[in-house]
Amino acid sequence: MTIRRLPSSVHKSFSHIKTRAPGTRSKSPPTPRYPSHKHKPADYYQRPPQHLGPNYSPNVASREPSSDRFWSDSFLYAHPPGAPAGSLPRSVPIDSSVYGLTEQQVFAIQPNFSTEHFSSSTIFAFSNRPSNIKLAWEKKAEEIIRQQNSEPQPISLPQIKPRQDTNRRELMTSHVDIVSTPTADTPGSCLYVHFDKRRYLFGRLSEGTQRALGQRKYAMSTLEQFFVTGDMSWKTLGGMMGIIMTVSDVINTSRDAMQLENEARIARGRAPLAIDLIERLHMHGSDNLSYIMATARSFIFRTGIPFKTFELYEDARAETPDLDKPDWEDDCLRIWKVPIYPKTNKRWHDGEPTSPGPTAETAEAKAQRRRDKDTLSAVVENMFNSSWRIDKLVPTMLHNVQMPAKIFIKGDDGVIRLYTGPRPRMDGDNSGVPNIEVLVREPWPATKVSVLPAPLLSGQALCYIAKNHQRRGKFNPKAAKDLNVPTKMFRELTAGRSIEVDGKTVTPDMVMEPPIPGKGFVVADIPDCSYLESFFARPEWKNTAIMSDVNIFYWMLPAGLAQDASVLRFMRQHSHIKHIVLAPDVSPNMLAFESHGTILTTLHRLDPDRYPILKFDNAAPEITIPGGVPFEIGRVGKRMMTMPKFEEKPANILPFPNLLERLNTIDPEILQLADEARQRVSTPEFQARVDAEEADIPNRDAQVITLGTGSAVPSKYRNVSSTLIRVPGVGNYMLDCGENTLGQIRRMYGADEARAIIASLRFLFISHLHADHHLGTITVIEEWIAATQNTEPQPKLTVGCTRFMKVFLDEYANARALDLSNIIFSGLDAGDADFLDTFPAEHPSGLVSAHYVRVNHCKGAHAGVFTWASGLKISYSGDCRPSPHFARMGRDSTLLIHECTFESDKQADAVNKKHSTMAEALDVASKMRARRVMLTHFSQRYAKLPAQHQADADAQDEQQLDEEERKTRAVDKQRVVLMGCDQMVVKIGEFQHAAEYLPAVLRFLQDEEKE
Repeated sequence: MTIRRLPSSVHKSFSHIKTRAPGTRSKSPPTPRYPSHKHKPADYYQRPPQHLGPNYSPNVASREPSSDRFWSDSFLYAHPPGAPAGSLPRSVPIDSSVYGLTEQQVFAIQPNFSTEHFSSSTIFAFSNRPSNIKLAWEKKAEEIIRQQNSEPQPISLPQIKPRQDTNRRELMTSHVDIVSTPTADTPGSCLYVHFDKRRYLFGRLSEGTQRALGQRKYAMSTLEQFFVTGDMSWKTLGGMMGIIMTVSDVINTSRDAMQLENEARIARGRAPLAIDLIERLHMHGSDNLSYIMATARSFIFRTGIPFKTFELYEDARAETPDLDKPDWEDDCLRIWKVPIYPKTNKRWHDGEPTSPGPTAETAEAKAQRRRDKDTLSAVVENMFNSSWRIDKLVPTMLHNVQMPAKIFIKGDDGVIRLYTGPRPRMDGDNSGVPNIEVLVREPWPATKVSVLPAPLLSGQALCYIAKNHQRRGKFNPKAAKDLNVPTKMFRELTAGRSIEVDGKTVTPDMVMEPPIPGKGFVVADIPDCSYLESFFARPEWKNTAIMSDVNIFYWMLPAGLAQDASVLRFMRQHSHIKHIVLAPDVSPNMLAFESHGTILTTLHRLDPDRYPILKFDNAAPEITIPGGVPFEIGRVGKRMMTMPKFEEKPANILPFPNLLERLNTIDPEILQLADEARQRVSTPEFQARVDAEEADIPNRDAQVITLGTGSAVPSKYRNVSSTLIRVPGVGNYMLDCGENTLGQIRRMYGADEARAIIASLRFLFISHLHADHHLGTITVIEEWIAATQNTEPQPKLTVGCTRFMKVFLDEYANARALDLSNIIFSGLDAGDADFLDTFPAEHPSGLVSAHYVRVNHCKGAHAGVFTWASGLKISYSGDCRPSPHFARMGRDSTLLIHECTFESDKQADAVNKKHSTMAEALDVASKMRARRVMLTHFSQRYAKLPAQHQADADAQDEQQLDEEERKTRAVDKQRVVLMGCDQMVVKIGEFQHAAEYLPAVLRFLQDEEKE
């Protein structure tokens, strides 16, 4: 097979086949040769174009034009052996310049066959990246090959440099937005850098960052590069995993939808659409970025996303201070990575004058460090870009199967069945177990790494200098005319190409003004005062080539450093640069998630005992500095334009929410419903009835606080899963701990009371390893350690989880020297089965028992049934399909907290995703005979309020019921069901009070939903 490049005159005959490059705008189609497609002559498709010879026939698949696609001027065609000279088979043109392909694989199908949409020698091309060719045509090619029993013949084409669109860069704008500032529930600062064709994130990807991006309506699916500042810890990376998983899911979902659409288009004989999606996710950070990401390999499973981590291997400017080459760049930004280091504790206390910096390494140690980083980076890449499939079974000898595992066997009839014979023991004893060949699912590639390379305890932190590329100067038409350049050649010069005029070469610089330098900014993240000396000693600050045209310094500082004398001195030395400070003692503690805060404030007006006013402060502290304040305080939404010119956009600053104004808009009828409820619950008769009905309920003063009631990902109105139980006189208990759980507590109670609540935490239960249920665990444990470190005797915290969660915590602790010696782990042996853990009377958890009940959701998923000495019994479902076994184990629970992901009419969705509907949750409550029910974990599709479920009345005569059924009926009549709202607080003994306010609350939320 040979490859021919056709002359440009051929291209016109393919003008009805149109596509466009990813990332470019749609272009108007060329003027058709005929008034419309349907009015072309009947023999139009049969008449060969004259320059292609009599044997040419056009591609049937391209008959219908597509108005939003175009081809540019570099086509490749395949010519099969033995074809007549001057002929061209039916083919699909491939424009490598449009797709920027580095290599194409062209498959020629054997001639002399035809299908509905393809004729002889149709060509299929695809590259390593998912393009419209790969997704839409490869599958059809495989189908045709199977039909013809023929093998494709791959031919590698030489690399073709993508055509540069020289005019597009000139039209771009760019700006830097402040997405988050340090507040109670957004502890890290984050910047969103926007170009017309690319997006970047700089800063601390702390817990709450993903929700802040959603609140501010920034599209995460367009992000390609993440530049994490500071040292690598959960304070800077706590929100990273959630963001990356969300972006990955959006890309995969969009890609799958586009593939289905293209398959449908091809079936109709239309050209496939180009897939215009982000095709890479890159994260940059300091030492241990890859290590911390790799600790999540047991619970992050994604495919088809080319995700990579990049750490700094060498500090180039430490040895060559005048070096101005960027450490990283693309077609929009140039990046210089600025590593800084803390003074060691010894040097800091001994006052040694030696400048801080990285510890000296031998060549062998440096090589080993690089190998370790490469290994970790490969592990992370496999977490996102593996071709692993859950339905793929691999042959394995039974003795070699890693237990626990689901084992299959292929029978003599060729049917694969579940293996039910003797299984290998986890202790390695295989006596009595036949060593036969079985089939097991291949492990997720990243989980094959059982032990990670040791992390570095270097303390390295990263700052960044970012600059736009320079832009070409303005075209000088007078200079061009003086050189006798024809007007029609002006475009060649503006595109950067030299031309010949009157035998002389005219270069672009002869007719262009000098290039316009690219503007830039610095992100200076200083973790604490021990890094200051290293920061000020960096050579970049004196490197004129790097610092020229840097207009902004974004300072991300801990409390106390904004007014440090050395920091202020540095700012004044660079007074020509705008300095913006983001620090917890400087930035206002404003509501970061005002959409939810506004609703909660209104609910407080209706039912103040259940819905608290959140703690916030819009006032920035007064700063008095001799000589004036050399910086501005960063505000969310503050925008700095960096192209086409440097300027501030103050109108973009987010105004402080006016909560009182919202209260004035409540419907008077809703207020009347709330007032009527308040009158009812305040009567002596109501309280006497409640006291009588609840006389046997223990710990009626125990509080149930639904910190996060959403599923999957955080949203404007609901954070992810967590529920706090406060039992007076005993302690506090947390059921699941989704991302930013600590932030939710701090926003409710303020920093001091939040620390006291965490200090009293006695038990933390993690139901399963889906990220929305546990990504806040590390922050809570770190806060508990800090809050109890000076307490005598030293308290203990019990964590109920499976072994995989403990491995995750242990590996992270190795990177941060985190002391887990006061953590007691319970339930590690649960695996994929039930496990009952009973505790002695003086156990630190304060529990009598914790029963981990296996439920149908994912590997290792458990519900929990927890009992106290007082008789209090709380059952928590985690995520699951409705479980009769769980209902039996939790029989006669005081409180059932059950997931309610879908409305009752979404049964198929619930089955498919292994969740429960509202009707199913209430059915479990009935079978369990739970006295009180809190529904939570609502799908984020129900932004504020899921639909209500009305239980069916059971008209069966009570005389026909047995004793157990009569007890169930009696409990059913007195059961109170509430639906959780983020940061809602209700005492077990006040569920009936809360129920009286439901008409007002539901009416308000229904009105909000309509808006």
